[in-house]
Amino acid sequence: MVREPTDARSRFAQRLRAIRIPRGYKTARSLARALGIDENRYTRYERAEVEPDMQLLMRICELLKATPNDLLCDTIGAPPVLEAQPYGFADAARSTYQAEPASVATRQEPKSGEASGDERKAVAWQLAEAIAQIQAREQHGCADNLPTIERLRLIGPLFARLDADPFTFLANLPAELGGLGVTAADEKRIGDLSEKLIELNGS
Repeated sequence: MVREPTDARSRFAQRLRAIRIPRGYKTARSLARALGIDENRYTRYERAEVEPDMQLLMRICELLKATPNDLLCDTIGAPPVLEAQPYGFADAARSTYQAEPASVATRQEPKSGEASGDERKAVAWQLAEAIAQIQAREQHGCADNLPTIERLRLIGPLFARLDADPFTFLANLPAELGGLGVTAADEKRIGDLSEKLIELNGS
């Protein structure tokens, strides 16, 4: 049975099609093969019938040299996607909210004792996810049953802000969480991840 597409799933399908071809996958079959999945399963993503799970979404991002934000977000100043735009965004708009992905930019090995950019991004993602779970509980009553695309729609903008300016984000976080149902476990997780992120950004 085909599920009615949600707005988030439709945006994801549109961006996936727009990004796939310029990144060297001329047919849906070619990307499906690279992902190791059935072509029919993949084409259902591009038709907005279903969405991939988190693990497959990250594999798609890896193959297309894209970020979850590239595939999901209309909320960080990005215009509607156009087929002619190779990254799913106009380059100028794209540069306003994120740096070039580490997989594309020239990477430098960290010196001894220094944190890698990947480690900082991983902690920033975990912190964004923890905050998004609180927001999802407030908006939907439960954070556990949300579709992958909806979860990433919440996490993506938080991660982009954290990655761009972690100290300003953390300074404003108490006010942002004010009035939300933050549990003791939430406070501990957010506190631990915030301290780790500060430590990594200071190294």
